[in-house]
Amino acid sequence: MASAGLRSQAGNAGISTVYDLIETGGRLPRTSAEADPANWEVLMHKPFRRSSRTVFVSVTVAATALLGLPACNGTLHPAAIGGAAPTSVRPSADPAVGVGAAAQQLGGEQDEPFLDEADLTEAERSYSSDQHVYGNVIAVDGLSLRGGWFAPTNRWSTATRPPSTIETGSAKRAEVSGVRPGMLMTYQIVDSAGAPTNYWVGAKFYEPTVRAAEWDCKIYIDGDPRTDGSPTTLSPYTCTWGNPHGWNPHPGLTVGKATVITNKTKAKQLLSKYCGVETGSRDCTFIPTGYSTTLGPMVLASDIAHNTKDEQGEFKVTWEDERSEENSIAVELGTEIEIWKIWKISLSVKYGHKWETSHKFGQELSTQVEGQGVAWYTHAALMQTAVGTWVVNGDQRYSIPNVSLSAPVETGGMLEIHGCKWTDFNMQEKTCLQGETTKLVPLR
Repeated sequence: MASAGLRSQAGNAGISTVYDLIETGGRLPRTSAEADPANWEVLMHKPFRRSSRTVFVSVTVAATALLGLPACNGTLHPAAIGGAAPTSVRPSADPAVGVGAAAQQLGGEQDEPFLDEADLTEAERSYSSDQHVYGNVIAVDGLSLRGGWFAPTNRWSTATRPPSTIETGSAKRAEVSGVRPGMLMTYQIVDSAGAPTNYWVGAKFYEPTVRAAEWDCKIYIDGDPRTDGSPTTLSPYTCTWGNPHGWNPHPGLTVGKATVITNKTKAKQLLSKYCGVETGSRDCTFIPTGYSTTLGPMVLASDIAHNTKDEQGEFKVTWEDERSEENSIAVELGTEIEIWKIWKISLSVKYGHKWETSHKFGQELSTQVEGQGVAWYTHAALMQTAVGTWVVNGDQRYSIPNVSLSAPVETGGMLEIHGCKWTDFNMQEKTCLQGETTKLVPLR
């Protein structure tokens, strides 16, 4: 709708100029004839400026005085004044294709959260009054970016797209000019070892005509932001726009790592402060990166069965063994209940196993003990170990890598039956001086 000032300028007809219609595609009236409401009338209907649907402008022109436009009753595309008729398009992901021509028809409305507030339109003609966004993209902390997709948005005329791959520490230009220039971009994050991660960055920058610039960037997980990726605030990576203010701004998008904590004492303090509280699941997560199972050490699990008779006899022997979890940062999970809940959920979702802070093993077995001999049991529990990274949102984003958790598995493990003559048995050390017999019994 036209501004109050332009309404009064155009008389009582409540009409706008083409300048108001498309903001800088035309110009304000310069003569009394052009401003005379008897000579022209423009009625504008325009949808929400950031819709991803087809952008159209419906106009009725009553005369030709303004900018020499032809009279018509219908729809006037910006192409009529030298611009391009806008369509809903997604520019090509191929960096070799030119920005203006790199577009394919979307074939319908976009439901993707990352795209549904963007005007992905064709390039318009450029004007001397065009605004400019002189941006750049850089990956730091040993990270690099790949699979880049870039699209000028809103009302733009020219653009310089960044490359689809950006090596660490290398700043690349991302620029767009136009009436209301904006840009979208997505990249997959590659870790410092050169391995693609499960994280993407999705960034937006928009420079309107009058208001202050708008910008946003998020880290996405499980896919490209344009398709099936979901934004996450708990990732080991960060993205920020720097220097976004000013006329014709020079914003810089930086993709890096969260602050890495390797000191165990500091790590324990952060987990206790931010994760060991009721709201811990909101500010903390554990990202598993590796899983293995191993047998724990053999430990004495029963009393000594002593056969004082000369002939072999059968004895009932009860063995018991309780094993608890161990973690590499020495957090007491028995008391830090919220931390354990986060840990347990993450591991159960990733690996599908049951995780316990402790488990008590044991059973009663019948055992043959030779005459004047002894017998006893040792037990090795099956332990499952997960390695991963804690991400903590505290006063800043923290990443605590290479944290391990070992927990007992309630099934599996190994039982060993020991025996020897009483006269060869060292009661204090629970070992045989000679003649020891052993038998391994796998547990199911």
